[in-house]
Amino acid sequence: MTYEIDLSSVYNPDDLHEVIAGVLPLPEYYGGNLDALHDALSDIFEDTEISFVNTYEAQVMMPKYMAGLKRLCDDIQSENPKLKIIFD
Repeated sequence: MTYEIDLSSVYNPDDLHEVIAGVLPLPEYYGGNLDALHDALSDIFEDTEISFVNTYEAQVMMPKYMAGLKRLCDDIQSENPKLKIIFD
């Protein structure tokens, strides 16, 4: 599976998780935070590529949160060999 997550309209963490939940097949009970995202990505069992595109504005508006997202993505890729996550 391949997913593209467009962050061009993301200005805060709530926006980010709303966009992610709108693209990825996350469980209905997805908590909308980085811990919940980690848990959801841990449950992926098929080859999956996730591309975050148009990230510039999100990085300007919430640099610490985006750094946390990138760390999470690095960690989860190490834990789950079925995942490939790309940032533009």
